[in-house]
Amino acid sequence: MDRELIALNGADTLTDNLTDTLADAPAEEPATTLDLSEKYPQDQPVTTLDAHDLQSLFQAAYEWLAHNYELVNRLNVFPVPDGDTGTNMLLTIKSAWANIANRHNATVGDVAEAAAEGAHHGSRGNSGVILGQILQGFSQSLREKATITTHDLAQALREAAEAAYSAVPAPVEGTILTVAREIGVAAESAAHKTRDIRDMLAHIVAAADESVLRTPELLPVLKQAGVVDSGGKGLFLVFEGMHRAMTGQYVPARGGESPAVDERYEQMERKGHRTLPAIEWGFDVQFLIEQPNKPVDTIAADIAAMGDCPLVEGDEHLVKVHVHVFDPGLPISYGIATGFITDVVVENMDDMAMAMRQRTEPAPADAPAAESPGAPMLDEAIIGIVAVTP
Repeated sequence: MDRELIALNGADTLTDNLTDTLADAPAEEPATTLDLSEKYPQDQPVTTLDAHDLQSLFQAAYEWLAHNYELVNRLNVFPVPDGDTGTNMLLTIKSAWANIANRHNATVGDVAEAAAEGAHHGSRGNSGVILGQILQGFSQSLREKATITTHDLAQALREAAEAAYSAVPAPVEGTILTVAREIGVAAESAAHKTRDIRDMLAHIVAAADESVLRTPELLPVLKQAGVVDSGGKGLFLVFEGMHRAMTGQYVPARGGESPAVDERYEQMERKGHRTLPAIEWGFDVQFLIEQPNKPVDTIAADIAAMGDCPLVEGDEHLVKVHVHVFDPGLPISYGIATGFITDVVVENMDDMAMAMRQRTEPAPADAPAAESPGAPMLDEAIIGIVAVTP
């Protein structure tokens, strides 16, 4: 597919170019940037990565997605046009990073397992849960590894895609799943050509970029809206951040602080004084079940019968549940009867879709110009999430 300007609901445009799309030259760069190129000089191949390197790559993925998550939000039209894919993926990768940031004397397997565990607990939304499954498959492949080679990485990425597909009852092509699978294929191809992990990441990022550009040809709703898949774009950013850190390109380093969304403050002021939409999408519901009294397969089948986009994964100790329903009480009551539920999240997708439409609609010609916003800060308390914990 030719690289082209892809319209965002007729309001904005972006160029999906591997190196130029994503604010490569921000107006203000933070005082520090994340850069692995000093450890790995550009004229020398990188044949292995240790646990600290993997931690740094996860940090780079988090920081780069944090720098660009609003771009992903603006692409969000599938499965629900609620403008939160970037935020959900960011919260998920943030949780993964937080669980590995302070680990010392660990192996690659330890770091990968901890990242998957963090993502499992902190995943948000459909895209976040799928990203968590990608990390779960990745970690299982690296469980016994002290370091990583190109062949290890290729196998881990292939198994990551397989884990994601197996977690979705009805996989849809043209989504993050397609991009994950094609990343795995590209990694295996690269592993037969090079022992340099830096070169391999370049192949992966290029393949992810092309895969994202093809998503509208696979999913008609994307083509109709004139956008690429938001989840696939988010996954591309994860790997692009890793590659940028390995090659000395700009990656903002905030020292663990998060970017953020504060539009919800303005929306709160309008609530009670606005025209409400018809109920079209319902609610995004997710929670954890500790010590479930039913097998995971049974829980998955029961949840799938309740609504759309069901995702259930876990084991006999802890199960993550995600589903789209019109009555959020149904899955929550089921969860309460099935075990000890925590981290309950309920999002009104119609409210979120309305907010997204307001953000993307062109301003009236006579409207005053908006002031340029400062660097956003991600605060889970203000992004429209209702969390109920015992």
